[in-house]
Amino acid sequence: ESMTKMQDLYFVWSEEEMREQMRRTARTQRMLYSLLSDYEALAREEKNRRGVLDFSDVRRYLLQLLIDKDGNPTDTARALADQYDDVYIDEYQDIDTVQDCIFSTLGEGGKRFMVGDIKQSIYSFRGAEPSIFAGYRQKFTPIKQPKEATGDGGCCVFMSENFRCDRDIIHFTNTVCGYAFEVCTDSLGYQREDDLIYSKGPERPSHPARLVLLETPAGSTKHTAEEDEDESKNGKQKDLNPETAYIADEIARLMREETHIDGSPIRPRDVAILMRSTKPAGDMVKALHAHSIATSYAAADSLAHHPDMTLMVNLLSVIDNPR
Repeated sequence: ESMTKMQDLYFVWSEEEMREQMRRTARTQRMLYSLLSDYEALAREEKNRRGVLDFSDVRRYLLQLLIDKDGNPTDTARALADQYDDVYIDEYQDIDTVQDCIFSTLGEGGKRFMVGDIKQSIYSFRGAEPSIFAGYRQKFTPIKQPKEATGDGGCCVFMSENFRCDRDIIHFTNTVCGYAFEVCTDSLGYQREDDLIYSKGPERPSHPARLVLLETPAGSTKHTAEEDEDESKNGKQKDLNPETAYIADEIARLMREETHIDGSPIRPRDVAILMRSTKPAGDMVKALHAHSIATSYAAADSLAHHPDMTLMVNLLSVIDNPR
């Protein structure tokens, strides 16, 4: 009961009580370390017996092949690095410490060419540490300035010109990133000089970017994708996500009421929906079909997701295991 009101409480411990708490924490940590170490050893032994590796195994074994216990490159690492004149790595903002250690070993001697965009570090792909990429940028000498010694001879080239997007998209991106990332100058190193420059070519009319904020109605419960999937399997009808419903309604309105700048009608193939994951795509397809809007979505169009095929798979499952 007291723990539920922790925010209203102040704990005052004596020095001996504090030491006892630390000893208790240390015992728990040692127990967890022992448990996880034993589990890891047994799992590794079983995987070796079966001759299989998982994603983390590949990285760990490669690191052991390349770097010895003292942190120095092994003979294997030197022999492997000698096979490459240059090592190019894209999306470097998405790497972690282990990957950076592997790449720096194989690219020793200034052979690494790293490309990345700190603004894309929001995805946190597989535990990415964008501060690693930002650290290189802060350490290396900008190539526009006279090249000076930086310890490992690195230099930094900033490619700020954007040839893909219209001016309104560039302006919107600079506004959002400039506001959101300037508070992270120590970790991300984002500066106003990082703003993109419109370089697409001759100016052409474009629609300004629009930001829409959807507020969840008071008293409503937000379900996770897993909960929605469980409800669907159990035959329950779930409410359509407000964001999904809004996007479908807005696309229908665009096709019904508006046109392109040149006066041509807006068609389904002119619209693309970008999603963080594919889990809500099924609901999006259903919402658009409710407006009689055709969609192109690989997973929804595949034979495995066809209703007849789903019925056949379920029938086979029942035959295999009636329970």
